[in-house]
Amino acid sequence: MHEIYTEKVIIYDVVSGKKGENPQSGVENMVTTREQMKDIVDDLKEKKAVDAAAIIRKDGALLASNFDKYTMPQEIFAMMGATILGAAKNITLKSDMGLPSRIIIETNDGDVIITGADTKAMVMCLVNEGMDQVLLSETLDAVVEKVQTLL
Repeated sequence: MHEIYTEKVIIYDVVSGKKGENPQSGVENMVTTREQMKDIVDDLKEKKAVDAAAIIRKDGALLASNFDKYTMPQEIFAMMGATILGAAKNITLKSDMGLPSRIIIETNDGDVIITGADTKAMVMCLVNEGMDQVLLSETLDAVVEKVQTLL
């Protein structure tokens, strides 16, 4: 006689951060959301607004990215971005300054911009030298709003 063992399957939705027992619940929506996020980062790059972009959950989970041309794994970029944002939040909150709205790391060859500190996710971009910061800020604000609607 054979015994049949069944196990409950727990699915972890990396987009929302929620756990569920039904492997079919939300799977189609999750794929669609990931595809939409990938389209957002690819659109930023196509418009020459950024060299590379990523949408990252606050805990460092990578949701979408086009950092693929770099030798460092995209997940490492995501974790470092979340760490930088976390440090900035600690500094500003402990100084009674509120949440940071944007973090800019300037280099000789371009900038790293992290935005979306008050949302579930953040957008991190590598920006070429000489990019119009005002135009980019407006573009990134619109991207953050769009990402918020997806989460």
